[in-house]
Amino acid sequence: MQIETGELINITDKGNNLFHLIIKADKIADKALPGQFIQVYCSEGESYDPLLPRPFSLFRIEKEKGCLELVFRVVGRGTSWLSKRHTGSSLKLLGPLGRGFTDPREFSRVLIFAGGIGMPPLFSVAEVSKEVDFTLFYGARSQGELIFLERWQQMTDQIFLATDDGSAGQQGNIVELASSLLDSGSADFYYACGPRPMLKAVKRLMAKLKIPGELSLEERMACGVGACLGCVCRTTSGYARVCTEGPVFAAEEVVFNE
Repeated sequence: MQIETGELINITDKGNNLFHLIIKADKIADKALPGQFIQVYCSEGESYDPLLPRPFSLFRIEKEKGCLELVFRVVGRGTSWLSKRHTGSSLKLLGPLGRGFTDPREFSRVLIFAGGIGMPPLFSVAEVSKEVDFTLFYGARSQGELIFLERWQQMTDQIFLATDDGSAGQQGNIVELASSLLDSGSADFYYACGPRPMLKAVKRLMAKLKIPGELSLEERMACGVGACLGCVCRTTSGYARVCTEGPVFAAEEVVFNE
């Protein structure tokens, strides 16, 4: 990991308090892997207010262009500040951080489970998976939150949608949808990111179908480098730091509270 001053190439308001950023950051982009994240210092000049940087998963990694793409929701002061930056702004970054996903090219058939704003880190996996047969289960609260669906549709026609309000795809959640379509021979591996209840349900279904996989956990992070112990989660080996031992874990290692 390293600190790098990136240049904001583009910022787009996607609606529903969701924003898309493209940042020029050659050094971090060169080393970044799908599933990793960066920390962005959301403050002006020499100011340290807010004091702590904010973590963002990597939506796209464009190594040839030296660019990183982020998708995030405005939820507080840091993300609100970031959403107001303009093209050409400088951003102080730290990364790449954390453990990424297993390379999907090790498998023949892959399942991807994306829940709401948990979608971004999975897109970078899908771009690596162009040589792999993959199926996407994409869920959100409503159609308006299925961001960048058109980009997914350019990569595969094997997409199944579910929304809480029924405005797109099947009404309900993606695990209910997947359980009606999959069997034990449906894939060699899976990747999932989204709310904890969704991940817990995905893990249970995939264990039943005997399909191994990985979960990317979403936790509040402070330092992002494992020093503060503020983002620990339970695993079969004890407690682990999501920012360093994760955010990607083998599904069978993660222990969810019953």
